[in-house]
Amino acid sequence: MTVRRLALAAAAFLALCLPAHAHHMMDGELPGTFAQGLLSGLGHPVIGLDHLAFIVAVGLAIGVYGLNPLVALAFVGASMAGVLAHVAGFSLPGGELLVAASVLVVGILLARGVATSSRPERSVTDGRGPVCLVLGGARSGKSRHAEALIERGGPHPFAYAATAQAFDAEMADRIALHRARRDGRWTTHDCPLALHALLEALPMGKPVLVDCLTLWLSNHLLADHDLEAEQERLLAALAVRRGLTVLVANEVGLGIVPDNALARRFRDAAGRLNQAIAAMADHVVFIAAGLPMTLKGTAPVSGTGRQGDTP
Repeated sequence: MTVRRLALAAAAFLALCLPAHAHHMMDGELPGTFAQGLLSGLGHPVIGLDHLAFIVAVGLAIGVYGLNPLVALAFVGASMAGVLAHVAGFSLPGGELLVAASVLVVGILLARGVATSSRPERSVTDGRGPVCLVLGGARSGKSRHAEALIERGGPHPFAYAATAQAFDAEMADRIALHRARRDGRWTTHDCPLALHALLEALPMGKPVLVDCLTLWLSNHLLADHDLEAEQERLLAALAVRRGLTVLVANEVGLGIVPDNALARRFRDAAGRLNQAIAAMADHVVFIAAGLPMTLKGTAPVSGTGRQGDTP
């Protein structure tokens, strides 16, 4: 609660509530019947210049500060009730009390910083956990960077979603190298295909590293699966995850155009997948020669899963 907001709330209350209340108090008496009240209202409108100024002020406050539209609806409802009470000739100045109460509510909301535009921007939407995408070429250092993001961005044990399959000795060596680099804080889950199912099954809040999306995509391509459907399942799983998720992917579109249809289909599908993940991600970084270049957002803060400074 800042001094500026308190001053603004006090000014709104004093400048708008008190004159509006005094307007009718100076009339000396309230109408005794509904007919008298109606005639009095026609001759001396309840919505006078002071009330119009108040309505304009509330509208400006709601617009400038981005308040919830329910505040505007509550004000309109209170004003309508106040007008009806006044015209009906109630013995209590109900209209003025409701006007004063609605000014006070708006002032409290402003003072407490309920205005959405005054809140720090959140990259994490709908309560899900942060999603980070780490892009790069072969041997660029993207996996090491992704592991560092997980280790500084959430409590261990960490989950490692491994999508690679050891079809030959070279791939087996690569897998062994990655496993040797990870210490006892990591738990490896082999998921060459059912990545969405693993993300949904992991405990709430558990940090997970997916390495890598490109191999996962190629597995589905070789299995002749519907790539668009698999991508939608993955995006849906990411949208409801509560923990930190870091995904590694290859940028395969920087080279020459492949000379065969299958390779071109894979390149295009990988590009579309990377775009879809990047669009929903809170943090996107491109790794070249082991050096990170931030493309979007900031990296998670150590131990919290919230967004912070880029490492």
